[in-house]
Order: sequence, then structure tokens, then C-alpha cells
Amino acid sequence: MQSTIKDKLLPDLVLVLTTVDSAHAAEELAQKVLQQQLAACISVIANITSHYNWNGKREKSTEQQLLIKTSQDNSLALIRLLEEIHPYQCPEIIVLDQVKASLQYSTWVKDCCKH
Repeated sequence: MQSTIKDKLLPDLVLVLTTVDSAHAAEELAQKVLQQQLAACISVIANITSHYNWNGKREKSTEQQLLIKTSQDNSLALIRLLEEIHPYQCPEIIVLDQVKASLQYSTWVKDCCKH
């Protein structure tokens, strides 16, 4: 039987999304997460525009989107850390569980994380 791309992907990674208001805040947050070995890689997408309702008013702001790649074992500790150190009063913390990735990438992420 011929293998397909689905056969080569493992559903054991977690992708956590969050936003911050500046490149400096993104760098600071990324360094703290990596220092504690709670993620293997954090990609920052600069200068996204967010539209949202806050305190009864419609708002628009420029933010930095962080894409945090971690293991299943580290996801809860990562979320706790983000809740503790995030500069926002109500931070966006979106968790995409069981993200599929290649065996090589999945192994690398797990090897980089502390658990």
C-alpha cells in the first residue's frame, strides 16, 4: 500500500497564538518562553491589524502575532506562563491542539521542550 502525506504527519504538537502591542513585547515574551524551554520555536508576524470591541468601544490597533510551537506535555505550563507574564489585561491565548506536523519537525519540537 502506498503511503500518503497524512500517514507521515503526527498529531502531537500544539500551536498557541497570542498577540502583543510591540516588537519589544514580542521579543521579551518569546525569550521568557524559550528560556523556560516551554516551546521549540516562536514565530512573530509583525504589524497585523486587529479590530475588536473593548470596554464598549470599537477599537483598532497594530499588534504582533506570536505563533508558539510546543509539545502536548508543555502546553498547560506554557498557558500558565503566558497568563502570568502577558502585558495585556485580557490576553489572546488561543490553543490549537493536536496540530499535525512531520515526524522530523515533531521530534525536534519535543526534543527542544523540557518535558
